[in-house]
Amino acid sequence: MSSASLLSLPVEILYRILDHLDAHFILISLRSLCKRLQAVVDTYDRYELNLSTMSCSQIKLIFHIIQPEMISSLILSIGSNTDDIREFCQLRFLTLIESNSYDINRYYPKHQLQEKNLIKSFALVLSAIANPKVRKLHLKNIDYMTEQISWPSQCALQHITLRNCTYTQYHTILRSSSQLQTFVMRDCTISDDEKALRNSYSQLVSLTIGDCNLSINDIEFLVSKTPSLIHFKLGSRRKVYDSTFSGSWWEQFFKTNLPNLTRFQFFFSYTLNNDDVITEVDSLIDSFQTPFWVNMKYCFVQCDYVMTRTMINLYTTPVNMNSTDSLFQSITATDSPAATIRWRISSTDVMCCPTLAWTNGILDYSETQVCS
Repeated sequence: MSSASLLSLPVEILYRILDHLDAHFILISLRSLCKRLQAVVDTYDRYELNLSTMSCSQIKLIFHIIQPEMISSLILSIGSNTDDIREFCQLRFLTLIESNSYDINRYYPKHQLQEKNLIKSFALVLSAIANPKVRKLHLKNIDYMTEQISWPSQCALQHITLRNCTYTQYHTILRSSSQLQTFVMRDCTISDDEKALRNSYSQLVSLTIGDCNLSINDIEFLVSKTPSLIHFKLGSRRKVYDSTFSGSWWEQFFKTNLPNLTRFQFFFSYTLNNDDVITEVDSLIDSFQTPFWVNMKYCFVQCDYVMTRTMINLYTTPVNMNSTDSLFQSITATDSPAATIRWRISSTDVMCCPTLAWTNGILDYSETQVCS
């Protein structure tokens, strides 16, 4: 029985293998093994490059081997030597990262650096949104401001991630991006004047607001403008104890405004004040035990009362939050384990028997049942 060799595989299979390998490893190590692999590497055109972590010498070496049109995904730092992405004519995914590196800071005074980076940021964003082949744009740690960037009337983006924006900017992006399906942001602000913008947009199917400071009424206003949502993710440190914590309120809102919604993920946090008058904390979980949540949406909720911090956290499980998120960092600000009473709804246990857990605000150190 003959054994198959890696080199005997069809080139299409080898391309699929390369899809899962680091570009630097492919170009510097794998390419040098033999002529067959060199030929495969030299014709591969789906490279994903993270230039934000590479030195100038590494970047020069890579672009000595491959051409810009062979790159499909690119991560750039604002302040890098790349000011225009038009040469990357096959680019599909672009991530721009705000740069704070010493190598850049030492050349310019702080105010000059900020201005230079701002200009480069705008130039790169303009190049990205004007490129009809770019489908995904991620502005990492960068706010979007349409006062400086003129959004094109027809944009081919399907996915955008940014830090903060106003409702006017959000409205402009949706109005100009008929193919946009996913919108991810940290927060949005809405003024009274902006509420005159009443257009609805049916193309968006997924919306994430990671650290929302909007009032419950403004959340209702914003989300109701995208009635075709299938997925909605919301994180918020509430300044007031309001309907955000009510499963009944959300149930009625979704039935009225988002009939197609199948997945709702949330994390709501509130720190009690001395003058707060709140009914029993365990009653919060009751409004999420209805057939709408458990049987129709398969949404299982957990409620924590962190005793030493008088903090209530209400959230869906499993927790889907990145440790770099501002909301996650604010809740887990202490390294000391905190005594936490926890109520949990699960597919196998609807009794919600409280447990005593030691947590950092979210993550467990240990957990013990406190009632039978």
